[in-house]
Amino acid sequence: MKLITQSMVLHQDTCYMYNKKLFDKHRKDYEFNVGDMVYVENRNKLNRKKLDELRVGSYKITEKISNSIYRITHKS
Repeated sequence: MKLITQSMVLHQDTCYMYNKKLFDKHRKDYEFNVGDMVYVENRNKLNRKKLDELRVGSYKITEKISNSIYRITHKS
């Protein structure tokens, strides 16, 4: 029984690394600085009309909280 469990854990780790490799292959890491102007995606996909804007903005970055989280001002 231990052998089967160890085999499953090894296979799970192998699958995880394979899927991570495929995901990271097309992933771009963006880095912004305080003061940069950015657009924000319009997340309202359910009630969106055909010609509605996909992105709104431009907004100014006021604070970098982490590598992927930024605080922006909602005033252009």
